[in-house]
Amino acid sequence: MKKREINIKRFAGLMLIVMLLAFLFVQREKDYWDESMAGDELMAGDESMAGDELMEEIDRINDTYLKLRRYPLWSVISDEEDDLYRKIYLEMLQNERMIIKKNGEKVYVDSLFTLDEKGDKIEGIKEAFYQFDYYYEDLDGDEKPELGVGGGHLYLFDYEEKEGEIYLMYQGTAMYDRIMGTGLIWHHDGTHAGVVRDYFEVLNEEGDWERVLELEEGESQSYSYYSVRIQEGESIEVDRKTWLEMTYDIFRKLRALPLESETLTEVFGDVLQ
Repeated sequence: MKKREINIKRFAGLMLIVMLLAFLFVQREKDYWDESMAGDELMAGDESMAGDELMEEIDRINDTYLKLRRYPLWSVISDEEDDLYRKIYLEMLQNERMIIKKNGEKVYVDSLFTLDEKGDKIEGIKEAFYQFDYYYEDLDGDEKPELGVGGGHLYLFDYEEKEGEIYLMYQGTAMYDRIMGTGLIWHHDGTHAGVVRDYFEVLNEEGDWERVLELEEGESQSYSYYSVRIQEGESIEVDRKTWLEMTYDIFRKLRALPLESETLTEVFGDVLQ
């Protein structure tokens, strides 16, 4: 009987120890999560503040730079001017006029178009020109026509009548670059190694192309991220909700409205020989 009482006391003591340890463990976990939640709330507050400022900057970029501006040529130039500009640009495509690059170097157009969109060497440039995409529009806001040519690369050419010279005003990649109108190009590089990159370049008052917004979205089975960079600032990572709020208006506005390309015959028609 006495032995049984001792065992009961031992059992009761063990149970007390177990209950005490359990209490301490639960309390430690509670303290841990309380501290974590407090930290999360603080971070969420910081992110909210940063998110508000970032949203304001995105709205500013969207309203200031990402404007779909187009000026119909028929409303600003005469038929005589139209014929002149098309004749000049066609002579350029036929290697009869040189192009001045940004560094001052003068080149013929066939030296620019050496590779197609697949990276293969272009054989027979005159024939290839019939396969390229053309954009004959006012692309810099001067009420005169510029010529965009997409074939492997995307080039924008600007003929300045007073100087009698053709300038290379933009060089990009036809596969990724979309001309959105006057002074705006959208570069969309979709899903390379799980990453989608978009950036937007605008033509500034100095005649240079300025990158005003970069967006990067990374998706994988183990990790996702969303990154924003405004002009010359640092890249900032945001959560998915903020990302969707930031980019919805931009992509909704731009996706449906890239400038439509034309064929060589459609642009040059009656002056084409």
